[in-house]
Amino acid sequence: MKKKRKKYDALWKGVVEEVFSELLEFVFPDHVDMLDLDRGVEFLDKELGELFPAPGRRLEVRYVDKLVKVFRKDGTEEYLIIHVEVQGEYDENFARRMFEYYCRLYVRFKRPVEAVAIFTHKEGLRMPEHCEQAALVTKMRLDYKTLYLASLDDFA
Repeated sequence: MKKKRKKYDALWKGVVEEVFSELLEFVFPDHVDMLDLDRGVEFLDKELGELFPAPGRRLEVRYVDKLVKVFRKDGTEEYLIIHVEVQGEYDENFARRMFEYYCRLYVRFKRPVEAVAIFTHKEGLRMPEHCEQAALVTKMRLDYKTLYLASLDDFA
């Protein structure tokens, strides 16, 4: 099963890279006009490897599929997390992992990161669209964009 998962992960990463501009237009139709896609995008796989080492290096390793640097039309850099989730069952830790990804990337780049989770499973399971953390009075909430391919007419 692990070999199959790696194969699918590589395929999905390739798809994300190939259709990235179109993906942004689909996921952020109200915001894509702010981006300067003519300037190109940069896939930051090396940076991800440093922040989220390959499995087997140590315990509690996490992996994010794509980190992409894009530019706004005003010249500002933006960082996007594109996480392709290909599992077919509910993962109770998914929202927490998205929160961990965000925190590590925020610390590294000193700027907010736009997070998107794309789910490909057909079972219709809904994963959380946010993560909340709270102590006594301190609270944090991370909302991220989710896209369920199985719920789209062309994919169903």
